[in-house]
Amino acid sequence: MKKARVDPTLVLRAQQGDADARSTVLASVAAWLPRAVALRYPVHAGRDDLCQDVLLQIHLGLDSVQHPEHFTAWAYGVLRNCTAARFRASRVRREVLAADEDLDTRAHQPSAGGGAGGLTPEDLASRREDCQRGMEALASLSEPLREIYALYVEEYSITEIATMLGLPRGTVASRLRKARSLLLKRLARFRTGGGRPGGRRAQRGG
Repeated sequence: MKKARVDPTLVLRAQQGDADARSTVLASVAAWLPRAVALRYPVHAGRDDLCQDVLLQIHLGLDSVQHPEHFTAWAYGVLRNCTAARFRASRVRREVLAADEDLDTRAHQPSAGGGAGGLTPEDLASRREDCQRGMEALASLSEPLREIYALYVEEYSITEIATMLGLPRGTVASRLRKARSLLLKRLARFRTGGGRPGGRRAQRGG
């Protein structure tokens, strides 16, 4: 998944009243927004409305961006705020127990292609057949972990993520390790049929 980039000169021109530049900026945002929203809001119902809300807020706030070169980081901030507000308003409940957050965050990271039957967290963004499992696993993460993991999937470096979120680099790295560990454990449960209704445990009635 490529990074979301918008030419700062287009942002500046849009702020100066260039309607075509504004349309181009919003079109660029609209191109990456659905995937970004899905990674942060793993609930299908209302996702399209959330996309529209984020795009509208970006449109309305575009003129307030003081540093066009930081437009992308600002846009992600709008996305985070709108997503958090949607979660609060709808009181979306994550599927797994809060105890999952207490799992060992220092678990060994498997090599690419290892763990959970060959499925790695990065597959959440690329394998269609595991999309539903991926969304359910993402829903098990807290918002801070999900945001850092989403930026990681979008190919931002730890340093870039730290800058965008205003966090120490070490904090980002630690949270990313924790997010990947939790996702791997969650996906492993799906593979053994213990992670959702209809799995082996459900079929056995246990």
